[in-house]
Amino acid sequence: MCQVGGPILEPPRGGIVYSNAVTTVSPSYAKEILTGGAAGWLRGTLSKPEITSKIRGVLNGIDIADWDPASDPKLAANFSADHPQGKALCKRFLQRGLGLAEDPSKPLVAVITRLVPQKGIHLIRAALFSGLLG
Repeated sequence: MCQVGGPILEPPRGGIVYSNAVTTVSPSYAKEILTGGAAGWLRGTLSKPEITSKIRGVLNGIDIADWDPASDPKLAANFSADHPQGKALCKRFLQRGLGLAEDPSKPLVAVITRLVPQKGIHLIRAALFSGLLG
């Protein structure tokens, strides 16, 4: 929300009101913003039937056919649980690409996400420390 000498401008509310469809990160979050406390200051807008009818939750996830490391042509090497050999080459490729020392003994964790507790980042850190120290 912002106001510069006139009426309050609310881009999120305007986007929701004038859109054909509204998507959220999951069906459960769609339900949460419609019935729970997650709506915040948009509760009044989201409770209107004409708005509620166009909200859909799209489940986060990946297409396992497109993102299968056993057959992905974009990887430096392919690998799977049964044939993990290519994983070491992919690790070296990522280390080199990120400007890191190429060291097979060092753990490497690559995550593409928001760095918030909701995404489990603290669990990765805990797993690393328990694996390294325990």
